[in-house]
Amino acid sequence: LQKAAELKPGEVALSLEFYDRSAQAVLDEYLLDFIDYDTFLDHSHPPSNHKDYRPLIDFCKLKRLPVIAANCSRRHSRLMSRQGPDALEKLAEESELHRNFLLPPLPIQSASQTYEANFRATMGIVGSEGLDDNRVTRMLGAQSLWDATMAHSITKALYRSNLVVHVAGYFHVKQNLGIPEHLAHYCTEMDYGQTTIVLLPEEDLVYSESEHKDAADLIVLTDINAIDL
Repeated sequence: LQKAAELKPGEVALSLEFYDRSAQAVLDEYLLDFIDYDTFLDHSHPPSNHKDYRPLIDFCKLKRLPVIAANCSRRHSRLMSRQGPDALEKLAEESELHRNFLLPPLPIQSASQTYEANFRATMGIVGSEGLDDNRVTRMLGAQSLWDATMAHSITKALYRSNLVVHVAGYFHVKQNLGIPEHLAHYCTEMDYGQTTIVLLPEEDLVYSESEHKDAADLIVLTDINAIDL
């Protein structure tokens, strides 16, 4: 983030998976120095490891760079998971705030076959017998809702900033699926470039063709034993 800000002074925005859109107003108040950090935490539904992201936010505060609370809330992803897309579309139909701000344009783009296969493998539900396939579809929809919301937030940010640094969990960008797929869907009228960078903790710092090939544009292997848990 520091290097990006040096390369493009005043043209960079930070986008974060770990704060949802409902926190944007209080995040802006913190960035503009109207409230302190504790007040920001009290009203922003922060992640448990919010201290890890504070240096990024405070760097932007110092440099007067925008920070985007990019995700949808967990209550909306739970709504998608439990009741499906119809409930989400009904909510957007009834509420202007949800339709125009809290949710991405609906319906969201369906997950690709490769993304779904990765999702099932990650969740341990490959070939599971007796599993309610409709429930799996709704769970996948909830995951895709996160990807779509973040991609839509990035797209909106790109109209105001020439470079957006988005920080998210590995699965959301793995193999340039997830967020990148939805980004392509939303950015049809915009000529943009993207680079996905993943940091993977490993026991052995050795590139593995089977595990690491095509995982991202750039892969950084880090020592798992050096992580302070």
